[in-house]
Amino acid sequence: MDTVPPSPFRFAKPTTEDLPRLARLGYDAAMVHCGACRNYHLTTPYFRAIGIGGIGPEFAWESQLDTLLRATAGRETVRWLLAGSADAGLPGLLGGLAAARPGTEHTITVVDRCQTPLILCRAHAAAEGAAIETVLGDLRDFRSDGAFDAVLMHFTTIFFADDELVDFLRHTGSWLAPGGVLVAGFLHDRPSADPPHGNNARVTSWREAVIRAEIEAGRLDLPEDIDTFIGRMEQRGPRRTRRFTASDVTDVVRAAQLRPREVALLPFADEEAELWGHDCRQRCFIVADRA
Repeated sequence: MDTVPPSPFRFAKPTTEDLPRLARLGYDAAMVHCGACRNYHLTTPYFRAIGIGGIGPEFAWESQLDTLLRATAGRETVRWLLAGSADAGLPGLLGGLAAARPGTEHTITVVDRCQTPLILCRAHAAAEGAAIETVLGDLRDFRSDGAFDAVLMHFTTIFFADDELVDFLRHTGSWLAPGGVLVAGFLHDRPSADPPHGNNARVTSWREAVIRAEIEAGRLDLPEDIDTFIGRMEQRGPRRTRRFTASDVTDVVRAAQLRPREVALLPFADEEAELWGHDCRQRCFIVADRA
C-alpha cells in the first residue's frame, strides 16, 4: 500500500521516553524472556512509538495526570507501586506527574511476571537518571505489608477473569499504607442508543497500513519482516469482552472491601470514536482507599 489512509488518530508522545530505542530493546528482550506474552510485549512498544497504541499513557495524558494529582494531593513523598507494566510507559507517566508537581518526591516499584517490561522500565529510568525497583513475580502472590502510598493498575484489570477480579482487588488493599490510594483503570462501557457492532477489521486494516508505512520509511528498527510483525499484532491479546458500567466498577471495588473516592472518565477523541464506531469503549480510572 503506497499511502496511509488519512486519520488524525495518532497519539502524541508527551512522555520523555525514547520510544524507538525502547521498541528495539523490547523486541530483543521479548525474544529472550517472553513465552505466551511475547506478541503482547513485543508489539506494545512499537505501537506506542508509531502512535497507534490505544490504552497507553499517551491516551488522555492530561486527564490521567489530573486524576493522579488529585489522588496524591497533599503528599510530600509518594511511594508508588506499578502493578503490572506493558513497557516503560507508566514510569514515563509518573515522570510527567513529577514535572507537574515539582517538590514532591516519588519512589517507584514495578511488579510484573515477565522480565521484558521490567527491562524497559530500568532502561528508561537509567536514561532519566532516576531510581526504580523492579520485582519479577505474579501480582497475585506479591506481598508488601502496606508499603505503598499509591498503587497504579493501568488497565491491569483486563488480565483477570471476572470470577477472580474481586479477590485480586481485595489483595491489592494489603499493599496500601494507611491513607494510601488505589488507582485502577477499567474499560468502561460507552453509553450509546445504538447496538454495539464490531469494527475490528477496519481498525486492523488501518493499523497495518500505518505500520507498513512507518517501517518501510525506516523510522523504526524492526529486525523481522513486516508480515511477521502484522501476524503478531493480530494475536497479541488479551481479548476481554466484559463491558463495565460506572456502577459495575464501583460495585466490584466495594465488593473487594475498598472505598471508591472517584470515578474519572477519561475522554476519547471524536476521531477515535469514528474509527471504532459504537464498539469504542471509554476508559475510566477509579480511585479508592481501604474501607
